[in-house]
Amino acid sequence: MDKAILFGDACTYALRKGPRLSLFSEFKKLHWMYRNRMDALIEEDYTCYEGIMANVEDTFGIDLTEKQILEIGCGQLYPQAHALAQKNEVHGIDLDIVLYNWSPILIAKLLLNNGIKRTLKTTIRKLLFDGEYKSKLSKRYGGDLVKKPQFYRMNGEDLTFDDDYFDFIFSVTVFEHIEDVDKCVSEIKRVLKPDGVFSIDINLFTGITGGHNLYGKHPAETQIPPWDHLRQGLYPTNVYLNKLLLDDYKRIFRKHFSEVQFIENESTQFKDLLTDEIRQELSDYSEHELLLDMVTVQGKKTVAEPVDQQQLEFHKTGI
Repeated sequence: MDKAILFGDACTYALRKGPRLSLFSEFKKLHWMYRNRMDALIEEDYTCYEGIMANVEDTFGIDLTEKQILEIGCGQLYPQAHALAQKNEVHGIDLDIVLYNWSPILIAKLLLNNGIKRTLKTTIRKLLFDGEYKSKLSKRYGGDLVKKPQFYRMNGEDLTFDDDYFDFIFSVTVFEHIEDVDKCVSEIKRVLKPDGVFSIDINLFTGITGGHNLYGKHPAETQIPPWDHLRQGLYPTNVYLNKLLLDDYKRIFRKHFSEVQFIENESTQFKDLLTDEIRQELSDYSEHELLLDMVTVQGKKTVAEPVDQQQLEFHKTGI
């Protein structure tokens, strides 16, 4: 199972507009995931890190060492950013205040920004679960993760970094929660250095996990009908989803980047759940769309691609 269905609400992008669960319900969900899925989550986070490193090296021939790196939507756990920070200068942004240590100032900012409920959820999770998670994660990486990224409360649609600043930008299952993806991709292009690259993992809305309502369980282990979010919607999620289709993402990224590719791997493990009846009910979608949970978008800012001047002027003037 991919990380998107484990921590669909790991960053505040996901929580912007979705209905809210009670604090008790959210704590029960977190407790179940940590107690039943922690080892699997760590393995998935490590595999994701390895995949990022391998894809960037294999696709672009870039060694991610001593680079300027940005993660969009790092969340409270930031596992890939933490690992990459050991050999790079890494910046993590989120709409949330990242509680990266027990600082009264950070907790006060968290309370001011998110209110008491979100602050309680974050502090309880950090107190009861995150220490064990970080300890096991460090062991999986083969050493202490001493150096931390630099964190900013920032919207990916309006980055405050200088032009041509980053060598590499990545994001893991966050873009499905971003409201204005076109603007965010435009900002990625602006802050990437010439020949800078990006890798974006997206949990597609049309896939069986695209409804973000499985919370780490296999569909067969729940009472939720397969592809419920595309059918009757009996089990809505508590997170905001932009509901963009694969073709929407392709159109947006190709608008801003001439060198871009989409890695599409169908989830064949769910193919048996796509019955003839469901297939007919969801005839507006292709079988590929329904079986495609994740897509990785990789691209490069070529020297021949100037930053959109209208967007640049807006960023500089705010007009």
